[in-house]
Amino acid sequence: VAELFYRNYERDGSRSDQVQQDKNDSMRLNTRFERQVNKNSDKVRLSYEKQNETELTRSSLSSLYIDQQVEELGLAYDGVRQFDEHRQIKFGLDTRSSSLESNTADTLDEQRYALYSEGSWRFTDQQTLTVGLRQEWIHRTGLVDYDDQNLSPVVAHRYDFDDHWSLQTNISQAFRSPKAADLLSAVSISTDIDAGSLNNPDRGGNPFLRPEKITAYESTLGFNIPAGGVNVTGFYRQIDDYIESVIEQENGRYVKRPQNQDHATTYGVELSGRYA
Repeated sequence: VAELFYRNYERDGSRSDQVQQDKNDSMRLNTRFERQVNKNSDKVRLSYEKQNETELTRSSLSSLYIDQQVEELGLAYDGVRQFDEHRQIKFGLDTRSSSLESNTADTLDEQRYALYSEGSWRFTDQQTLTVGLRQEWIHRTGLVDYDDQNLSPVVAHRYDFDDHWSLQTNISQAFRSPKAADLLSAVSISTDIDAGSLNNPDRGGNPFLRPEKITAYESTLGFNIPAGGVNVTGFYRQIDDYIESVIEQENGRYVKRPQNQDHATTYGVELSGRYA
C-alpha cells in the first residue's frame, strides 16, 4: 500500500505599512507492506516527508525573513506471533532520521530509535494480562547537542464481563520529546493589529527543552459490537518537566515560548464513540 500527500499553503496579510507573506509546501509519502499467515503477521512501513516553509515580514522600518526546510525519513517493523488461543506477543522497531535547516539558526539533525515488545496472556476466560516494554534512544546534533534514552513499561489488565462489555486498567510510564520546530529560537511575528501584545503574542521556540516524563493511570469501560461502540476512560497523569507555553516580554513585545515546568498533574474523563 502506498499513500502520497501534497499540501500548498499561502497567506498574505497587511496592516498599516507592514506586509507579511507566509508559504508552506509539504510532501509526504507513506508505504506499507503487510503479510499475514493465520494469526501471525508482519508489517514493514517506510515513510518520507519534506516541508519548505517561508515567512516574510516587511515594513518601512525593518524586514524579517525566515526560511525553514524539514526532511524526515522513517522505517518501522511490527510483528505479531500467536502461540495459542491464550498467548501472543507483539514486537517491533521504529527508526526516524530528520533534518531541520533554517536561515536563522544552525541545522538541527535528529535520529530516533525504538525497540518494543508486548506480551498478552489470557489466564481465564474473562481476564487478560498484558506487559510491555519500549526502549527509546534520541540523538540531536547541530543547534542542540543532546543524547537521551528512556525505558517505558506498561502493565494492563482487561476483564470481559461478556461479549460486549469490558473494563481495562493500565499503568504506564512514557516520555515525550519536544518537536524539532519547538527547539528553534526564531521569533515569528504576526501582522495583526495587536501583534506583540499580551492578547496576541509573537511565537518562538526554546532550544533547551527537556522531554516530559509521564506516569499514567487509566481505566476504560467499553461497550463494543461489530457496528461500533462507546468507551469511557478515566485518567490520572503525573508529568515531570511538563512543557508549557509561557508568555514573557522581550524587547518591548510579548513572546510565547515553550518552557519546562517542574511538575504537573492532569486528570479527567474522556468519552469516545465509533460507528461503522
